[in-house]
Amino acid sequence: MHLALQVRNRRYMLSLTQEQLAEKINCHVNYLGGIERAERNLSLILLIALAKGLECTLKDLLPQY
Repeated sequence: MHLALQVRNRRYMLSLTQEQLAEKINCHVNYLGGIERAERNLSLILLIALAKGLECTLKDLLPQY
């Protein structure tokens, strides 16, 4: 599954809005929306922050690796 879908599905599973997750990971909500639509690239630092904010591991977000 693509990273964008993993992020969105995990966020839904935790009942978080984009605004809540963006605040949790210190990211602008528009940028997070772009990540979820696979329109934005992200740094390793932001990927790690996403994993922490979504209470999962990098392996959970990127199972194909």
